[in-house]
Amino acid sequence: MTARYSIEVFACSYFGIALTLQGYVNSIVDCTIVAFYGQCELQLKLLRYNLEHLTDLDDVDLQEGTINENTLSYIDDNLIKKRLVHCVKHHQKIIWFLSETQSISNEFVTLQLSVACWTICMSVYKLVTVDMFSGEFFLTIGYLNCMLMQFFMYCYHGSQVLVESEFIAESAYCSNWVDISPRSRRLLLIFMMCCTRPLVICAAKIVPINLESYLAVLKASYTLFTILHKK
Repeated sequence: MTARYSIEVFACSYFGIALTLQGYVNSIVDCTIVAFYGQCELQLKLLRYNLEHLTDLDDVDLQEGTINENTLSYIDDNLIKKRLVHCVKHHQKIIWFLSETQSISNEFVTLQLSVACWTICMSVYKLVTVDMFSGEFFLTIGYLNCMLMQFFMYCYHGSQVLVESEFIAESAYCSNWVDISPRSRRLLLIFMMCCTRPLVICAAKIVPINLESYLAVLKASYTLFTILHKK
């Protein structure tokens, strides 16, 4: 009897430690991927700031003579071209970084989103069948909150990346482009046209990860729960 009790304690301890470590690993993976999305969002904000202040002149530029004595003359094309080239390279780096992030995390994110609808539905269905004041009820509530938060983190930051990328062209237009030469305006216009396509984070290269997808999954989960509950 003592040996059997010892084996049960060891088995419970082993599974408890294993599940705890697995939970920590999943949390680390989620936080890492979301941090990469947040980095893309931050870089897009920096790019938008640089575009909005594309024609600003600091003290160094004035000392180097980037603006002529005539205050009505255009800002030096070389300065604008240099800054615009930097913005173009920055934008290309952001696209590359986002592509690399998706290629690394695509399988994991796709699996998470694939089981999210079914997991949320089964958790809600289980809440209806168990006693409200039981320990199983509170465990299911905690698990459901974790799933919703995990799914929300991906969709929120994916939506933020989409929104920031959509306003790149608008940020370029908000710059004082009237003070640059027609040649520089054409270059800026070409860059704006290249930025009209927003950056969309997708699961399985098909399903966009944004708040609309989050609401769609919740709606599908509720529909599935309604069907099961009626039966």
